[in-house]
Amino acid sequence: MKDNFTQHPAISPESLHTYKELHTAAWKLCSDYIIVAGRPVIPLGAHGEQALRKAVTLFLDAVEIVSYDWKPFWTMGKIYERLGEYEHALDYFDEAYKVCTVESSIPREACRMALELQDHERALDYSNIALAIAPDDWSLWSNKALIQILMNRLDDALDSITEARRIDATHTIPRNIAILIDLIKQGRVDPPRVLGDFYDLNLRKTISKTAREENTVPQ
Repeated sequence: MKDNFTQHPAISPESLHTYKELHTAAWKLCSDYIIVAGRPVIPLGAHGEQALRKAVTLFLDAVEIVSYDWKPFWTMGKIYERLGEYEHALDYFDEAYKVCTVESSIPREACRMALELQDHERALDYSNIALAIAPDDWSLWSNKALIQILMNRLDDALDSITEARRIDATHTIPRNIAILIDLIKQGRVDPPRVLGDFYDLNLRKTISKTAREENTVPQ
């Protein structure tokens, strides 16, 4: 993907150079600490928090020069996510979306922050925006199903997870979400009400046990 600022030739070479230096320095400070899927992060601690807040300062200086590149805003959102300041994180994901409306990772991350804030209606709005950008992404359909479960819209959740499984019939996550919906409908588990409920150990064991039982049923 091209950097957005390459599409704005009016910026001077000197300003562009300063922007890139600030962006690079900020990324070096924060990249080991922010949460990116599939990549381990190092413990935060006082030094890590200091590095993240310094990175924000550099990114803010950078966007004073180039305000039309979405990546600094997105990264500041990720920084505040790691700091546990979800309102600030959501603000910066919103800023990123104002700059770039075609990158699905922006509303995806905004959706997660809205869930952390227990704003399920807002999370569903972001989920729909992400799906409008990337309708063939099974993980986005799975995320939407989880939101709908939290909102007790189980039939809608089943529709969403059915679409996720249509797109990718092999992945275990949509399968497990489908099992969860069925367990809730049967009254065998309590419906999750907040994001953290999905990580309940007993719930996960029940889903795993049910999945194993389904796999052993004769066809």
